[in-house]
Amino acid sequence: KEDAALALGTVFSLNALALLTFPLLGRALGMTPEAFGVWAGIGVHDVASVVGAATAFGPGALATATAVKLSRVLYLLPIVAFVAWRRRG
Repeated sequence: KEDAALALGTVFSLNALALLTFPLLGRALGMTPEAFGVWAGIGVHDVASVVGAATAFGPGALATATAVKLSRVLYLLPIVAFVAWRRRG
């Protein structure tokens, strides 16, 4: 239980940190909304944190970040199905 609590706390803390720092870093690096959306969609773990960071960066980043993040999540389905299939056999 303690290990799970530590892991969850770490993930939530890093998500909160990303939510606050990604928009600042994106602006400091001079990213376009589309570039920021790709970066946030790939680099931030939680969908809600991606949406929050992209919204904070600007409306142009939101569509790209959401599409990238949801694409990553959808790609997990065939991977998990394949692993489950291989472990059964």
